[in-house]
Amino acid sequence: MPLLPAERLSPHFTAYELGADKPEANAVVIANLRRLAADLETVRAVLGNGRLQVNTAAHRNRGFRTADALPNDSPTTSHDDGDAADFVPLDFSGSKLTAHRLLENAKSQGRLPPFDQIIYYPIQGHIHYGRGPRLRGEFRIYMYEGRGGTPLVSVDNIRNLGAAVGTTVSAFVSANPLVSLLIVAVITVYLASTL
Repeated sequence: MPLLPAERLSPHFTAYELGADKPEANAVVIANLRRLAADLETVRAVLGNGRLQVNTAAHRNRGFRTADALPNDSPTTSHDDGDAADFVPLDFSGSKLTAHRLLENAKSQGRLPPFDQIIYYPIQGHIHYGRGPRLRGEFRIYMYEGRGGTPLVSVDNIRNLGAAVGTTVSAFVSANPLVSLLIVAVITVYLASTL
C-alpha cells in the first residue's frame, strides 16, 4: 500500500520525492525505498548536506517507477524495485562531475554504504544512485540514460586499459597533431557546456 506523499522515509526524503506514494508501491518497494533514502542521506552528507532533488512535478520518474514508465529504460534498472534514484545536487557549489568524483573518493575512504552503480549523465544533468542487487560499487559516466546508453567513461575500463591507451594516444598525437588539437577542442567545448 502506498504511503502518503508527505510521509518521511528519512530526515530529508519524503514518499513523494522517492515515489513511495505511487499506487504501484508495495511493501517490498517501500522497504527498499527506506533503505535507499538512508543511503541518499549519506550521499547528501558527502556532498556537503545540500538538497538532493529526486522527483519533482516535471520529473516524476527519477525514484521508484514501474517497468513501463519509461519505454527506453534499461532492462536491468533497479528503479522498478525501489533500489535506485536519479538526483540533482541543488546546493552543491561544484559541477555534477565534481560531485561524482567526490562520491568516488568517499567510496575509496569507506564513507559510502555498499551500492551497485553511481552514474553521471551529463546530457540529462543528473546522477544515478543504484543500491542493488549486485552491489558492484561501480562509477560510470554515460552520455544518456536508457537502453542503448553510450558509456562515455567507465572508471573500471580506463584502469584496465592502462599504459596501452597512453601509448596509442601518444602515437596518434605525434602522427596527427592538428586533428588531435581539434578533437580536444571539441571535447572541451562540449564538456564545458554540459557540466
